[in-house]
Amino acid sequence: MVDFVAYSGLSDAGWTDMKNEDYVKTDDLNLGDDLFFAAIGDGTGSKKDSFDPAGIAIEQTDTVLKRYFQKDKALLKNHARTILEMAVMSANDTLVAFRLGDESNRSGYAAAMTCALVTRDGLLVGAHAGNTRLYLLRDQNTIQLTKDHTRAQRMVDRGEMDPGRYYRSIEKLDLYNGVGISPEPEIQTFQISLKKSDIVLMTSDGVHYSCPDDQFLSLIIESKNLDDAVRKIIDTSKELKLMNDNMSAILFMYTGTTK
Repeated sequence: MVDFVAYSGLSDAGWTDMKNEDYVKTDDLNLGDDLFFAAIGDGTGSKKDSFDPAGIAIEQTDTVLKRYFQKDKALLKNHARTILEMAVMSANDTLVAFRLGDESNRSGYAAAMTCALVTRDGLLVGAHAGNTRLYLLRDQNTIQLTKDHTRAQRMVDRGEMDPGRYYRSIEKLDLYNGVGISPEPEIQTFQISLKKSDIVLMTSDGVHYSCPDDQFLSLIIESKNLDDAVRKIIDTSKELKLMNDNMSAILFMYTGTTK
């Protein structure tokens, strides 16, 4: 178990009784004690009692990372950004194959997904497709590191929509990119150096389309621990009843190297 990151994650069906197609994963002890992995996904197109695309995509990504880790730990650490992107592409190939194998039952079978791989010395590497999000909370600021791959964001980028309208627009739910949507998705990758006590928040759209970004930090500060903070973020999102959707969040804090 890693000792340089404290973490918590939770997935909730939301404020109505609906199938939970979100999926969260945090370090599962299979990447040694020098790497931490976290991923959040929001799937679409699954049927009752069927495999959910977000879970399939994240587990496939994790499987690829484990294979590299078992083959050459140094290779994974030294080329984490490239390998994480390749792992997400493998997940994309898997979902596309699932859909093509049964298009009548798997129309729209895809997922938004954001992954983070953190090294002991504080390098955070991310890979993202869709409208799940990753935020860095540092020095009382909440910084969104991922970009929503939605029609609304494209309209904002082109000057066709005022940024203030984004959260009120129906186009924010219209994904043009994600895992399983096309054979060659756009994978946003990024890396940053974490400072001790930096907090990273990962959310599905049911959370960040409900709870304003500037409330996340205050909810975390008011909480007793990370478990309590994740629960508060989700409960607040549910109470607002702005999104009839599943709601999931992952929080982790970089506590610094101890070796």
